Amino acid sequence: METDIVYQINDFKFFFGKIQILDIKNITIKKNKIYGLVGANGSGKTTLMKILSGLLKTNKGGIYFKGLDIKKCNNILNKQTVYIHQSPYLFSGTVYDNMKYPLYLNKITNTDYDKIIENTLRQLEIQNLKNKNSYELSSGEIQKVAIARALILNREIIFLDEPTSNLDNKSIDVLKKTLIEKSRKNVTLIISSHNSLFLKDFCDEIIYLDNL
Repeated sequence: METDIVYQINDFKFFFGKIQILDIKNITIKKNKIYGLVGANGSGKTTLMKILSGLLKTNKGGIYFKGLDIKKCNNILNKQTVYIHQSPYLFSGTVYDNMKYPLYLNKITNTDYDKIIENTLRQLEIQNLKNKNSYELSSGEIQKVAIARALILNREIIFLDEPTSNLDNKSIDVLKKTLIEKSRKNVTLIISSHNSLFLKDFCDEIIYLDNL
């Protein structure tokens, strides 16, 4: 298998009970690229991303992560991927508290928390939210903070589920710029969105999922 291939999916099917959600013939995802995931409601976009990130387990074959059967990669996926939910949840406390928590949880030490948090917030132009409590934030601000909280971990693969759903046009442009910068730093991005213009504008490849 080529060394630049992150995921290889061949003849993969996935069911919830007796309902088939996914039927994928072939998808190849390579490192350091941006992929857009497009499909109608119920086409399995979120399900696929959760499987690829290890949040949803499968006992079926057909998906390989860096050449290994994904069923054997749970610990690896936890350390190398991060998934940003469509409706993200912030903990009680300030934005700074929410940003610091994943650093602490992942035992990232010997670093200047203030500096790394400030830099990440600045990337998304939300440094003014640093000391605000999570309950004071709008839905769009929550979404941006959740994205910043995920980006701070510098994972190799980032999954974003409908990241623009609560963002205005200016915020979308800032997000796009930030994601492009991330992809230039050895990061693979997989983005699900109904906003096809957003995806087509900067993705390296669009993957279409059809309803079964």
